Amino acid sequence: MARFYFHSRDPDGEVLDPDGVECRDLGTVADYALRNARDVIAGGAQEGIIDLTVRIDVEDEAGCIVHSLAFGDAVTITA
Repeated sequence: MARFYFHSRDPDGEVLDPDGVECRDLGTVADYALRNARDVIAGGAQEGIIDLTVRIDVEDEAGCIVHSLAFGDAVTITA
């Protein structure tokens, strides 16, 4: 298994993942990023703020971005 780093980024800055997570493949990486984004969005909803400008950039151990997920792509909003 390889280690991947899930960094949160928005127009105002970034929060880097110093520890990373071991994942077996890029499908697992994508699933983990999606669950993580939805958890953060749910927490924001509890506080009354949903920030869809955030994205998760996933880097491999070499520092290459292997997956990116915008929070807006993690949910479907209906009115």
